[in-house]
Amino acid sequence: MKRYSMPMMVVAVLGACGHPEAEAEAEADVEETATVEQGLHRSPKERDTVYQAGTFDDLATSHFTGEVPYREIVKHGDFGVGTMSHVDGEMIALDGVFYSIRDDLVPRRVDPKTPAPFAQVTYFSADSRGDLSSLSGFAAVQTALTGLAPDLRTFYAFKAEGTFTSITVRSIRRQEEPYPPIGDVVATQVTRVLTNVRGTMLGFRTPPWAGATAFAGYHFHFITADRKVAGHVLDVSTGRVKVEIDDKHALSIDLLGKDDDHRKH
Repeated sequence: MKRYSMPMMVVAVLGACGHPEAEAEAEADVEETATVEQGLHRSPKERDTVYQAGTFDDLATSHFTGEVPYREIVKHGDFGVGTMSHVDGEMIALDGVFYSIRDDLVPRRVDPKTPAPFAQVTYFSADSRGDLSSLSGFAAVQTALTGLAPDLRTFYAFKAEGTFTSITVRSIRRQEEPYPPIGDVVATQVTRVLTNVRGTMLGFRTPPWAGATAFAGYHFHFITADRKVAGHVLDVSTGRVKVEIDDKHALSIDLLGKDDDHRKH
């Protein structure tokens, strides 16, 4: 497959699936998770890049069959969010460990052979830090983060660790073909409210110009410190929470679909 990269531009990789070289790569032995050591050996440009498998538009138009395996995705970062093939729950990657979160909201190690219709990962290294303590509601948290990361033209990765007075997480159920509209999928989501819980909330802020490629604005997932509960964040209020911020200046995307057309659903 062929990849082109330019700073702060959408980079398309066509025909990532169905080629002999891609199939050979899938058979190669690779590590199950990304590691800190992997990240240290990446070039500054690679570490400054947000990598995506698929786009938000793929999910919005019910392209739920995963095509880029996690054994490939882990090569591009140690931190991130996403979903699984058939939108079988959520994904969160923290410190090089990738977890899948099915509709029981229990995080489990991702099988590296599992493909994704959407994932967004990077190598995380904080450029700045701040405080999100004693904030009530997701809107207040987003306002505080915007104050800490005011440049709306670029991507930011956020990692917030500490005690959350309340955080609502969700996951979604596996879907089968023919796939329903994404709105119908979300309508059956499983949610849980956690109170006074320690953990890590992490994710990205996508600039408005890239809204069709990822989730425009803030997109966060959460995992408890004991790794027993996780999910996509719907609402959050903070106790004592410290946030680290990593600004990113390049975007690379593997587009779903073969050279001739997207897979039909």
